[in-house]
Amino acid sequence: MWIDPGQGFGTVNHLSTALALEMLEQYLLDADTFPESMIDLGIG
Repeated sequence: MWIDPGQGFGTVNHLSTALALEMLEQYLLDADTFPESMIDLGIG
């Protein structure tokens, strides 16, 4: 997963963002199959 930091997204340096990405990565690594799509419901 690549995230292009910028004014609209931020720099991904916030702890909650890093933890959410780690949880997502672990979920995908543990999954038997990958989802066809995902949605980001960030509340920002």
